[in-house]
Amino acid sequence: MSKELSAQELLLASQLSGAVIPLDAEVLKATEAACRGLAIYQGPNIPDTRIFDLDSGETGYMLTIATHNDSPRILWFYECRLEIPWWEPRFRWLEEPLRKVPREYTYSFSDPGPVGFERDVVLNHRLGRKGRLYPGDCLEGLLLGVGQEPIPSNYRHRQSLEMRVWVYDEKGGRFGADITFLVDREAQLARERKLLKRHERSWAQGRSRLVSAGFGVPGGHPTT
Repeated sequence: MSKELSAQELLLASQLSGAVIPLDAEVLKATEAACRGLAIYQGPNIPDTRIFDLDSGETGYMLTIATHNDSPRILWFYECRLEIPWWEPRFRWLEEPLRKVPREYTYSFSDPGPVGFERDVVLNHRLGRKGRLYPGDCLEGLLLGVGQEPIPSNYRHRQSLEMRVWVYDEKGGRFGADITFLVDREAQLARERKLLKRHERSWAQGRSRLVSAGFGVPGGHPTT
C-alpha cells in the first residue's frame, strides 16, 4: 500500500468518523499507523549542509540529516535522492571507502573539498540493507555526494539554497523534507582572484618592457 493511498484512507476515515458513522477503533488506529513512516529532519549545524565547487568542475554536496522511524514496523533507510534545481544527470553519493582499491578508511572529496570523514559520522554506507530502523530508532549523520555539473553562475557565495530530499524505504515508500544548503563558492572565488593576479602581473610585465623600450614615457622613443 502506498503512503499516499493510506493518507487518503485516513482522511476518509476521519470524515466518516466526524459524520458520526460508527468505525472500528482498531481499524482507524491501524490506518493511522500505516500513514506513519520515516520522518526526515535537517541537522542543526547549517554550515555542515552546503554545496561547493571542486577543481574538477564538479560540485560537492554535503548535508546533515536525521531519519526517525515513526512507524510501528521495521523500515529501511534504503535510498536517498536530491531534487537539484538545475540539470544534473550524473549525481552520485560517494562510494564506501572500504570498497575502493586500494582500500581507504575515510570519505573524502577531490580538491579542494573537505577530506577525512570518519565512517561513523557518514550515512552513505548505511543506505540499503544496512539502514534498518526499528520503531523509534533514529539515524543521524552526513550524506556526501558529487554532481557532474558545476554550480550555475547565478548562485552567489554564502547564498542559501533550498532543496527537497527524498528518503525511500525498502518498499518504495517516499518521505521528504526541505533542506537548506549554504552555497560555498570560496574555491571559485580563489581561482578568480588567482587569474586576476596573473593578468595583472602579465600586464605589469608587458608595460615594463614597453617602458624599457622607450614607449609609454612622455617624449620617449624606441632605442636603437
